[in-house]
Amino acid sequence: MRIPFLLIPVLFLFLSCNSLEFSPEQTSDRDSPRDLNAAGLSKLQKNSFKDDTIRFVITGDTQRSYNEVTTLVKKINQINGLDFVAMAGDLSEFGVLQEMEWLARELD
Repeated sequence: MRIPFLLIPVLFLFLSCNSLEFSPEQTSDRDSPRDLNAAGLSKLQKNSFKDDTIRFVITGDTQRSYNEVTTLVKKINQINGLDFVAMAGDLSEFGVLQEMEWLARELD
């Protein structure tokens, strides 16, 4: 089976290392957060648990709910003994850098 000649450059682009961004609006700079999952796991492992119970909150789909993110953070911060918060779903509406930086500051 022969691979069409034009398919080879397309395959090369998709298989090249990190040369494509996920969104045409996506940008990053030297101040962009990196390795957030690894940093979070490291924090979690450093905290010694006082019991064998892990308390966590799962939330998601914060896009279009920016005014509610601050309220969510306040409520979560009132929970005693919480070990971590898992974010699922759509975090931002457009994925632009400013939107993600604001969300990261709010959730920090």
